[in-house]
Amino acid sequence: MIVPPVFTKRKFAFAGSMPKCQGGILDHAGNQKMAAKGNSHIREISAKWDEVLLVCRKCSRKFPGGFGKKGEQRLEKALKSELKTKGRYKVVPVSCLDICPKHAICLVRASEPGTVHLIKSGATMEDVIETLLPAPAEQ
Repeated sequence: MIVPPVFTKRKFAFAGSMPKCQGGILDHAGNQKMAAKGNSHIREISAKWDEVLLVCRKCSRKFPGGFGKKGEQRLEKALKSELKTKGRYKVVPVSCLDICPKHAICLVRASEPGTVHLIKSGATMEDVIETLLPAPAEQ
């Protein structure tokens, strides 16, 4: 029997070295959950983030200017550093979204796949964060 490889955060390991959980699955905190009925080849684990942001890598390379405190960072790096304290966000650079605007970067929130945000040159990180983050719920 061939043991399928499992990718872990720090190293490449084989399934035989994964923690045993008696037919259930483990979430990111190590708590046991029951596997979905019917298919034992598909596992579910809870993600460490609540929102995923997709940034076009090709647009980022062509972008005239930068972001961050000194204006020298790419958008994905600046977003990662700004969003660390604002919640559980994952910024993922993707190869190309096939929109290719001039002097702008394409960004998509995974929770809103039908909307593409175009970040134009001259936009500040405060403007980008304000546009991307949901408004706080009023109580």
